[in-house]
Amino acid sequence: MTTLTYSPAEIRKRIRSARQSLSYHEIESKSASICKQLTKSPEYRASHRIAIYLSNDNEAQPEQLLPHAWRLKKSFYLPILKPKPFAGLWFGRYDQKSHLVPNRYGIPEPLLSQKILIPAWTLDIAFIPLVAFDLEGNRLGMGGGFYDRAFSYLRQRQLLRRPRLIGLAFECQKVEKLPAQPWDIPLDGIITEDNFYRINKPN
Repeated sequence: MTTLTYSPAEIRKRIRSARQSLSYHEIESKSASICKQLTKSPEYRASHRIAIYLSNDNEAQPEQLLPHAWRLKKSFYLPILKPKPFAGLWFGRYDQKSHLVPNRYGIPEPLLSQKILIPAWTLDIAFIPLVAFDLEGNRLGMGGGFYDRAFSYLRQRQLLRRPRLIGLAFECQKVEKLPAQPWDIPLDGIITEDNFYRINKPN
């Protein structure tokens, strides 16, 4: 576990380097363990509308979950970057027939169409990529703040409906402590190849 003696930028560099040192076989195997834990979790079993991401930069691979989930008639949604100057995400329906196009970072996303978009608050669960995490639910991403903006409405505690935010990562991405910023939206849990870390949040 990396201790927080570095700046967020330094942690990002160190953890990405550790993740990129994993072989494809290791990533595939560890991701299979993550997805196996997911399929057994009550959070996943109770969900119908699920946001995922397509793995990039040696991230954990939630794509391995798709064949199982589609057999259970679950619906999946991928993040779609809002065009500049806006900074945030939409979520668009994703299935075997979806037409994907690369966004400005080269990551495939559904071709933007009003009919495939849903509000973030209608999701049951969102599986979120990350660079580093700690056991208080803090997440360090790539620095764009896209997910924090997409789920910023969760700061309103009186909401009757809120998706569960679950980070997917490898154990090598765990750090002792990350700094929490006022605009950060903490995770409800993190699943790695070894553990499902559920976060107890204050009421």
